[in-house]
Formats: sequence, structure tokens, C-alpha cells
Amino acid sequence: MSYMKKIIFPFLIIFLFLFTACSSNQHLAVKRGTPIDTLFVTLNFADTLPENIATEYKLGLEGALDNFNKITSKRFVAVNSPSPKEPSYIIDIHSVRIATKGEQTTAALVTALGLALPVLMITAEAPLFIAFWMNSSNRTYLTEYLSENIRRNSQNLNTPKMYRNGGSWGRTRGENIIMEGHRFKLRMQSKLRYINMTNI
Repeated sequence: MSYMKKIIFPFLIIFLFLFTACSSNQHLAVKRGTPIDTLFVTLNFADTLPENIATEYKLGLEGALDNFNKITSKRFVAVNSPSPKEPSYIIDIHSVRIATKGEQTTAALVTALGLALPVLMITAEAPLFIAFWMNSSNRTYLTEYLSENIRRNSQNLNTPKMYRNGGSWGRTRGENIIMEGHRFKLRMQSKLRYINMTNI
């Protein structure tokens, strides 16, 4: 029985991961029977977004498009379009919040305490021990959707999404902004692959 569990458990984890990924991207599914030759990708920014952050996101999008277009199994070419053209994939960046130095310091202190606590409890021969940590994070709020002529459904179409990225410890604000641009590139590559997969 334990042998079967060892075999089934990894497959269960993979299935749950794929199910979650597909569920979170359903709003980007392409309408059946509407094949795409060229997908025009438009990236919009709120007027309040600092220019240096917008620049890193633009670079991230360019990198994602370049990498996607090198895929031999792609069913369409994705190009950057400053203004929407159909068929289009539109991303509206509402705000980006970069972790402050104070938040990084607080997270480091809380984590140090949380990791020291189990050592003290073990030393005191406590029957159980606990540990905790805190991670400062950067947050991106955005809305993304396909143009009406190709989208399969309009579920949660205008609902902003929040992407939280941790791991900001020890980085300056400038370094964190660059890192967010890189993470945006990876996210866009994943979204484009999903759109490509549903383009049948």
C-alpha cells in the first residue's frame, strides 16, 4: 500500500498544479474555431505608475515575446502593439508596490525570531516546537483579457488580479524593480503558452 502511495502522490501533486494553473487562466482561453495567426499584445500602465517601473515591465514583455516566438510548436506569432488591434491580448497594470526597506528589516527580524524559537524549545526539552517566518513581498495589480472576437468566455473579465512575489530581502529598491520586470517576463511567457495551447 505504501508503495502505491509513493507512485500516486507525485502524480496527484502534478495534477493539482496543472488544474490550478488552468483554472486561473480560463479567462485567457481562445474561442474554439477561431485560429490566430498574429496575436497583438498591448501593455497599458496607470498614469500614476513610476516610469522606471514601467520601463522594466516593457523590457519584460519584449523578452517574453522574443522567447515565445522562438518556440517551434507555437500556433501564432505574438507582437507588441502600443494600441489594441484584433485579435489582442491586453494587460492593464494598475499599480506595483515594491517592498520598503522597513518591511524587509521587519521580515528579517521576525524570521530570525521564528527560527530561533524552536532551538530554544528543543534546548528546554519541550514536547513540541514551533517555527515561523515572514517574507516581505512586492505586489503587482493588473487586469488582463483577450479581445472579444477571440475570447472563449468573459468570466472574471474585469477583476483585477494581485501577483505577490517574495524574496525581496537584501535587495535595494532598484534591484527589486528589475527583479519584478524579470518575473513579469516569466509570467507573460506562461500566459502566452496557455493562449497558444487553447488556440485550436
